[in-house]
Amino acid sequence: MSPFSIALKLKIIQCGYKYSITTGTHKNEKSSQNHK
Repeated sequence: MSPFSIALKLKIIQCGYKYSITTGTHKNEKSSQNHK
């Protein structure tokens, strides 16, 4: 794996982490909507 792809993965993880904090339990809301 190249250093670039590692940095890209870390950036995506960081963005996803910040996104989940700002939206609260966004993934849980999405999954509950799918069940309806």
